[in-house]
Amino acid sequence: IAQYHWSPVFFMSDIVDAERGGKLRTSPEERGYVRHCPSKLGDLLPWYNCFYVLDYLMIIVIAIALISLRAYKPTEANVDALDRLPEDVILEYYNFEAGDELWTSGREYALWIGIPITGFILAQIWVWSLHDFHNAILGYIQSWIMTAFFVELFKRIFGFLRPDYLERIDEYDDDSDTEFRDARMSFPSGHAASGMATLFFFSLYLLGKLRPFDEKAGDGFLFQFVMIISPTVVCLYMSATRITEFQHFFSDVIVGWLIGMFFAFCSYCLVYYPPVWHPLDGRPKPKRSRNIQAVFMRRFKEKDWFPCIPGGDKSE
Repeated sequence: IAQYHWSPVFFMSDIVDAERGGKLRTSPEERGYVRHCPSKLGDLLPWYNCFYVLDYLMIIVIAIALISLRAYKPTEANVDALDRLPEDVILEYYNFEAGDELWTSGREYALWIGIPITGFILAQIWVWSLHDFHNAILGYIQSWIMTAFFVELFKRIFGFLRPDYLERIDEYDDDSDTEFRDARMSFPSGHAASGMATLFFFSLYLLGKLRPFDEKAGDGFLFQFVMIISPTVVCLYMSATRITEFQHFFSDVIVGWLIGMFFAFCSYCLVYYPPVWHPLDGRPKPKRSRNIQAVFMRRFKEKDWFPCIPGGDKSE
């Protein structure tokens, strides 16, 4: 049975084997890490696995797909709504006067990027773990890039009209259809989805670190709970302004929240043990494929290229 020893320096617990008299597993090999990096780099980053490159490549692929997707126009299936719907319905839903947008011109990115990244950096004062910081940044990027891709995809598939659609098309310039395109990209809300993908992910990160619901540690504190929900509350406020500024309908924001929360939670669980119910909640996960890579490297050194063939390849 494994017990866990807490250290103020290394947040990721040192594993203690009860059968070994409580002796700490201090070496990378005893902790289950495999030295598959160059010797000096392996000593510095014993947790690192070259298979992380697959995650990096997937992020690049999704980013390229996202950039390519933005070149396509949203469907015009709902443009004829002005001809199909009664005039009173059109004036009720699509004739709002858009106000000045609060979260635009880069101010929203200051929150989506500034709050989580600053939090990850400050957390290292207590955590002091490159493994934790690497997984935090990796999960954060995974959450945001996947959310952005699916939001842009849905915007172009559905082509729903914004509440200020009539005002936008009145100012439509035949030489530039930027406003006309954006007026048909109401569903889902990109601000709501991106806010949840980044700020809700940060809330999950804080939940795993502060652990206010850990029964073994005793009662949690209210200030811990407030710290955890604060990033999500900021996202809720930002999303609410998109409704009051007549940029989105309520349903657009709700679906944006759901998309962002889904990918934030999935991305968090890819790089960290799940919060609250897992005994190792808040600890960064080791890469599962490290054992696969160790087998591959052993085959490579032995030049056993075809392990599925009896006897393998014994050529020198």
